[in-house]
Amino acid sequence: MSRFDGWLSRVAESHPTALAYGVFPPTRGGGPYCLFPFRPPPPPPFPPLVRLPAMAEPSACRLRSFSSSPNPERPTAEVEIDVDGAVYELTVAINQTAAVCVENAALSALMGVSPTDSQKCAALSEAMKACFLLAKDYRHLWELPAGERKAAQAVASDWYIAFPIKRQLKTVDSGVVCVDTDEQVATTWMQPVDNPCGPQVLVLDKTDVTPVRALARHVAKVVLPDGSYWCLKQVYRATCPPSFLREATMLAGLPAHPNIIALHGLVDAGVGGGSVDGLLLSLVEGVLLSSLTTTSTMAAGKWKRQLRSALDHLHGQSPPRVWGDAKPDNIFINVNDLVIFDFGGGHTSGWVDADVKETVEGDNQGFDRICKWLDSITSVTVAQE
Repeated sequence: MSRFDGWLSRVAESHPTALAYGVFPPTRGGGPYCLFPFRPPPPPPFPPLVRLPAMAEPSACRLRSFSSSPNPERPTAEVEIDVDGAVYELTVAINQTAAVCVENAALSALMGVSPTDSQKCAALSEAMKACFLLAKDYRHLWELPAGERKAAQAVASDWYIAFPIKRQLKTVDSGVVCVDTDEQVATTWMQPVDNPCGPQVLVLDKTDVTPVRALARHVAKVVLPDGSYWCLKQVYRATCPPSFLREATMLAGLPAHPNIIALHGLVDAGVGGGSVDGLLLSLVEGVLLSSLTTTSTMAAGKWKRQLRSALDHLHGQSPPRVWGDAKPDNIFINVNDLVIFDFGGGHTSGWVDADVKETVEGDNQGFDRICKWLDSITSVTVAQE
């Protein structure tokens, strides 16, 4: 044992707390005790407090609309959602390859419910809630990156009103994925169509058509490289391709008339094969005739003459061309002049009878009823001014 160790042992025996508190006997030379209170070393300083930025709350999903197919054995639903101005049309369809999956559960209320079933409204309401919840649960799969969304909105603030994002939520290999709507679920109206007009109508490249402002779903004001403005109407707007095809062929090669919307060209779909997905129509900005609640006798008389002139122009072609769905909703008033549009066909009850729809007789019947409607909104007060 060293001399120091021996001394330390004797100190421990005579002063049991000495080592703990650092109290030692005087040195050999005398003098007071040396007191060195023992303190544990201070803990290392805490790192500086780093404040993380507050996490932004996700924007709310707003349900715009809900629709479902009439097939009770294989229901399909479309949920239209708005997030930060971007519109998403999300398809949820019965999955026949995965019996147990979230989409089948969401649509279970519609299984076996026919369009005439008395429980249809309750079933639709239940399915709407379930599909909307499903969409919100898998929002991370279908929502666009903020940068991509903002870039489109910088071109046109209401871009996604005219060009909604179409996706489908589907279970694949026990997991939910977001895909383009598959062909087994999509009807042909969701796909481009073959050019119905041939070489007589100009076909423009999609990159030459720049949206400026949304006018309606799949309808937009656009500008071409030469600075001219037109109305783009896409095939995806219609419930079936015949409407798009009928409008294209009815207007193709039609001699210009000031009271009839004109077809400027078709827009290439950009997928090859010569398919198209848009009509470029003359841009008519004004108000719908149907929005008027009163007018003057002079204005009503002028519009009747213009409508008659437009129909005579159509019917005078060889073979005759037909407007089809004649009604005030399909008439623009542009700086006090009348312009008819929407040559997609069909008919509206009260304006054209079903047995004469899409015929010259139907157009004339619609003309008579539109004239009577104009008479009903002609104000005596306005007429006297």
